[in-house]
Amino acid sequence: LELVWPYKADGGADALFVALGRNSTLRKLFLRNCYLMSESQEALLELIQKNRTLTHLSIGSSYFLSGEPNTLVDGIFRALETNNTLKVLDATSSRPSAVAFEALRHNNTLEKLDLEWSSLGPEALPAIFSSLEHNRGLKELKISFNDATDDAPNVLGKFFASNATLQTLIFKIDGHMRLDYGPMFEGLASNTSLTSLDVSEPVPKFCDQLSDFLEKHADRCHLRELAIQYTEIELYAPRLVKALALLPRLESLDFMVTHSGPGSSAPLAELVDNSTSLKKLFLYESSLGDEGMVRLCNAVARSSTLRHLAIGGGTHQEPVFIAVCDMIEKCTSLEVLDFAGAKIPVQYRPKFEEAVRPSQLERCHLTFDGESGGSIDLVDELQKRG
Repeated sequence: LELVWPYKADGGADALFVALGRNSTLRKLFLRNCYLMSESQEALLELIQKNRTLTHLSIGSSYFLSGEPNTLVDGIFRALETNNTLKVLDATSSRPSAVAFEALRHNNTLEKLDLEWSSLGPEALPAIFSSLEHNRGLKELKISFNDATDDAPNVLGKFFASNATLQTLIFKIDGHMRLDYGPMFEGLASNTSLTSLDVSEPVPKFCDQLSDFLEKHADRCHLRELAIQYTEIELYAPRLVKALALLPRLESLDFMVTHSGPGSSAPLAELVDNSTSLKKLFLYESSLGDEGMVRLCNAVARSSTLRHLAIGGGTHQEPVFIAVCDMIEKCTSLEVLDFAGAKIPVQYRPKFEEAVRPSQLERCHLTFDGESGGSIDLVDELQKRG
């Protein structure tokens, strides 16, 4: 059930929650942009406390008119101490207090928790990770865009060293932060569960510390998915990419809008050439240059594992378009190509159609300059044409 309330339209919500409390089939409840008064909050909390079928709850971007800290959200977290059915909690922008996270210490059924944009204060991060150190249920945690402190990497390092179940951590911070991630990587060296890490740290020190960590411990690292986005790392990307190539299980690499520069094209091509596990590569606006793009496309053409590739952005010349078409024809493993960020002169459309038509591609997003409507899925268009 998805409930979307207009501004302060609260009438009947408490009766609805009471009725849902008697429902024995409700599995998922999504509240979108709801303004709930106190009566409705009490009824919703009672529903969560007593319901034994609810597995997904989203209160993200809802507004609870009850003062600070948010008593309803704190109550929901406290209910987790005894609730053994809820598996997914989206509490985006919910502003729970630090003490509410103590409930996570005793809950081993919650698997996904989203706390992004929740205005968590400096005391919240240590409280969360302290409660989760020995948690045996949580597998995915999103905690981006909160008030991280200089001590955050120490907290994360201690957590990684003790937790054995968290698989995905999305921890993006504002660009003005300048943290020392050394302690975090030290903890990660002994972690056996984390397989997906998503960060957006713009400073060179982070790249150097990540490279140091991988050069020493890549063989022991279980990371399969790594995203480093919205950063300026041109001078540091070549070393970092070479270090990433040491990861034996890497399946997905996201360098979206990193401006990694032409110098990283050779290491990226080498990574694609040598990897036996890489399946997804995202390189929007990575500023590889035409020569770098051609080098990368030639490597992808030889790959037998890559399934999803996102490249391009800006203006390219004929050698790039020829190389992309050649890659489409030769890479039999590629299923999705996203090249929509580059404007392709319309005279190359027949060449792309000739390459895509007999290929294994399931989706091919392109933008032809001069055609109205923006980007297209050429695979879908060709199928409609028969």
